[in-house]
Amino acid sequence: MNTLRDLVLRHATGRRIIAVLVANLAFMATFTWLDSGLQAIAPGAVTPDVLGFVNAVAFLQAIEALGSEGREIYLTSNLVDMVYPLAYSTFFLLLLGWGFRARLAAGGFWPWLLVLPLLTIVGDYTENTSTRLLVSQWPDGPHWAVAVALAGHWVKWALLTPTAALGLVALVLGFKNRRSQDVGSA
Repeated sequence: MNTLRDLVLRHATGRRIIAVLVANLAFMATFTWLDSGLQAIAPGAVTPDVLGFVNAVAFLQAIEALGSEGREIYLTSNLVDMVYPLAYSTFFLLLLGWGFRARLAAGGFWPWLLVLPLLTIVGDYTENTSTRLLVSQWPDGPHWAVAVALAGHWVKWALLTPTAALGLVALVLGFKNRRSQDVGSA
């Protein structure tokens, strides 16, 4: 745990956070562009990974609603989504390191917060890989992939929510700490 904490603390700077934020915004713009192509083909359809907490029926209905052309667009989007989890978890790791720097350095349970973005990645990649398998072999994909995709889907959403909330707290603390340092040095 100390190795992860030390790595994050060494790299958690404002400039790096901004750089990774810009990368995240570029991914979001790409997803928006791909989704506009999907909406032109299958109006109202959504990719299954953005549904939130759903069951297998809703998950499979979302894949079916894409249609064959929409599933092709999804497979392209899914390739982008194989890199995106690295970008957003790096952002959250750096943000947590920046905002909780003193607490993380002190040890205790604080460094364990850094595990949240990493476990979110595991869930997201599990979901992405299994969903890709289902979509690429639709409608004959392996039945087990539905359960695996949903497990990853639920892990991703269950951990992304507290990770984002902690990221917001870290942002506030980071600016507060920076302001205290600026006032103290004046």
